[in-house]
Amino acid sequence: NEALSAIEHGTYGKCDECGADIPADRLLAMPTTKKCIQHADQYVEKTRPAEEHVIPANLNDDLNQEEATLFDAEDAWQRVEQFGSSDGPSDFYDSEKSYDDMYFNSDELVGSVEELESFLLSDIHGKFIGVNENHERYEDYLDENDVGSILYTER
Repeated sequence: NEALSAIEHGTYGKCDECGADIPADRLLAMPTTKKCIQHADQYVEKTRPAEEHVIPANLNDDLNQEEATLFDAEDAWQRVEQFGSSDGPSDFYDSEKSYDDMYFNSDELVGSVEELESFLLSDIHGKFIGVNENHERYEDYLDENDVGSILYTER
């Protein structure tokens, strides 16, 4: 509003301190300025965003083996990145992925540590209610290769 008022009074582009014309480049970069570069405040903010104290620059810095299965900053980023980022197909070396899986560690399991853990389904009380499609695919794979189990190569 002060810049608009200065335009109305014919003082826009003039330094409040010395009255000299403010260069057009400075006005273009900072249209609301009221001072030339010589009289501008030399204050540079030295505080950092509060988030930097909580989330490290490298998402894997604070992980140790005991925390590896907890939902952490990396998991949060992966969940958000599923909805899109500036990455495109050219940013990935794995050309077998579908376009919807083009995000960092998209092949990681969600909700289980190992694939075997995701085979069985249970209700909220922990009672067995069936097997999921991963288990069905695994069974089909074993049948196709005439293998009874991954532990035994003979039937």
